[in-house]
Amino acid sequence: MYNHRIASVNLFLSGEHFTFIRYTPRGFCCRGWDSRRHSNIRDEVHVILSGNCRLDVEGKVHNLPAGSAFVVRKGLFHAPVETTADVERCSFMLDVPMGGFLDRQLQNLSGQPFCLSAESIELCRSLNREMKEATPYYMDMVQAKLMQLMVDILRQADLDELPDAEEGNRTPKQALLIGIDQFFSPWPNALGSEADLARQLNISRHKLNRIIWQYYGMSFREKLRLAKMDYASWLLRSTDFPCHKVATLCGYSADTSFYRAFSAHFGIPPQAYRKEQKEKSVD
Repeated sequence: MYNHRIASVNLFLSGEHFTFIRYTPRGFCCRGWDSRRHSNIRDEVHVILSGNCRLDVEGKVHNLPAGSAFVVRKGLFHAPVETTADVERCSFMLDVPMGGFLDRQLQNLSGQPFCLSAESIELCRSLNREMKEATPYYMDMVQAKLMQLMVDILRQADLDELPDAEEGNRTPKQALLIGIDQFFSPWPNALGSEADLARQLNISRHKLNRIIWQYYGMSFREKLRLAKMDYASWLLRSTDFPCHKVATLCGYSADTSFYRAFSAHFGIPPQAYRKEQKEKSVD
């Protein structure tokens, strides 16, 4: 049975944050394509794995054979037509920064079908296998596969510009966002405070919160809480550290505060979560 927890995945590519959003209810890939004419507030990407269909976008019909893909930009009305019974597709939505590099590359790709390699098609299918089997680190693997798929798709664009994320050539914004991402990925150190990050980036706490709101859609406190819970769950799954050490690494000075926060977020205490994850890995 497909795991329902992966509804969206946040990624960082070419100096920009973007979000993969699962389009179909059971996984990234599915058979059939029966959809009414509609538009979306996000970009859609449809990869045809097998079969054949035609896609009507704003009155223009495009033929999509197996191995082809199509980007439907947000706000465009579209619907599949003349879909064969054996059609299988990988579909997802993308939420990219407006006017940024990724937005421009998706625009370059939109309007006409483009081909993906056999390796990319197999990569799409492997996403569902990861979700179905839910083996240890499967969420990390799904994230890695989605990043590779995004790169494979972007490489099909006629690039008018190239991303430049080499350390010596990063823009101030890229360096700032990379610094924020690294702060919230602390292994093997403890998570720090808002003052720690502001000092590290050499900016005020007010500016730090404004940047985090702009690019992450949440406050520092909310992002820190989510990072703590993500970090705690990873430590419980991947190490044998006692819960009091996990609490310390996640920035909690009192074990009771950690237990309360973890239980509120995941619905079960840390010890029960660890036991549940170990049983899943054995199964």
